[in-house]
Amino acid sequence: MTFTPPILAEGRVRFAFGCNRCGNCCSNQSGFVWIEPDELEPMARRLQMTVEAFARRFVRRVDGRFSLIEQNGSCSLLRNKNECSVYDDRPRQCREFPFWPSILDGGESYNNARELCPGIHEVPPPARREAAYADLREFYKSADARIGALKPKCELSGNCCNFPEYGHKLYATLLETDFAAEYGPAIQAGSAKEVDLSPLSRAHLSQAERDDWCAFYHQKKCHAREARPLACRVFFCDTTTTDALLALHEVLLSELRALARRHDYPPGYGDFVELLPARRAALALLDKLK
Repeated sequence: MTFTPPILAEGRVRFAFGCNRCGNCCSNQSGFVWIEPDELEPMARRLQMTVEAFARRFVRRVDGRFSLIEQNGSCSLLRNKNECSVYDDRPRQCREFPFWPSILDGGESYNNARELCPGIHEVPPPARREAAYADLREFYKSADARIGALKPKCELSGNCCNFPEYGHKLYATLLETDFAAEYGPAIQAGSAKEVDLSPLSRAHLSQAERDDWCAFYHQKKCHAREARPLACRVFFCDTTTTDALLALHEVLLSELRALARRHDYPPGYGDFVELLPARRAALALLDKLK
């Protein structure tokens, strides 16, 4: 996991941003990454190249300015999907994303950036969140009943929560993640707005400090049964019900997304283990301003 605590961006739109090294801003699109002359030498040194050799391989001239070369819509300095080969010496334009004036002004540039970058976090106001959470609780009750009707067997082994060993990745909507962040056991007792870890979660982290474990997984048990997302609720080790549960999951996920749209909730969907700390930090950061 590559979680960076979000920082505040203020302009016509207000959001929290924390880079998670997804590589989306470096790939699958065309444009210009402008380089100032004084930025060439640090990047060349990072790759143990001369400035001349670096420029021949990675730099093009556009209207008298320097820009990085693209390869099939991706930056030529990108390794694999998301590894910048000169990250610590990357150009200012890269460092300043998404705090570009065009994005901070809102409108189309901001909307495009938000769709591209999962590190941009919008947080609905508390009253809208609580209204959405109320409907989410009712949705979970109904979903649990429909899942239970299929009679999947659960031995409470906790194996399905050990994602690294089980080879499982848990995905959740932003609505579900925010609900878990505010009402799961990692929130300090007595206040849904506090972000200090509870003694339970501190014990879990001190025991293992596994970035690829769910924060609610401790001693082979889930400690967030009421707040766990839909994908947890439909996932069972019992393979006799797998096909039926997968089909039901698609139906329920469609209903869940419709619920989020009714509350004008941000439509993000991603890795719950990575989203949870990012959304918890974004909630705390942006709620201080309300």
